Amino acid sequence: MKKLVFTLLIVLTCLSGFSQRKEYHEKIMALKTAFFTQELSLTPEEAEKFWPIYNAFENDFLREKRHQLRAIRIKLKNNFASISDAEAIKYLDDIYQIEESILTERKKMLTDLSKVISPKKVLLLSKLEEDFNRKLLDDYRKQKSHD
Repeated sequence: MKKLVFTLLIVLTCLSGFSQRKEYHEKIMALKTAFFTQELSLTPEEAEKFWPIYNAFENDFLREKRHQLRAIRIKLKNNFASISDAEAIKYLDDIYQIEESILTERKKMLTDLSKVISPKKVLLLSKLEEDFNRKLLDDYRKQKSHD
């Protein structure tokens, strides 16, 4: 009975952590949406066309590629000392292919966006992504220093 209660407690704790991460991710996405919409001065018509294109890249494609890269990094972290040069070359090739596919898909996304918003706004998007990520990191550091 104690094992069952202990197991149930662990499962509930894990689910709680997953739920909190999901809520945190949703909060970040809402902030990002508001930030980009305001800074890009998107009209309602532009926003209606912009977000499906951007989200398809960011939420679907890029998430999968980051997951693939993370899996490689975990493998390397756990086995780095024991991998051969041939395995290292294979890992490098895998990383290069993933990064190349990210770049190719990003180019496609930016091309698609340039049909919806002005080229100047597309160019500004890259800067805003950096600004938003920097702001998130700064806020995180401030929060950690207060804890």
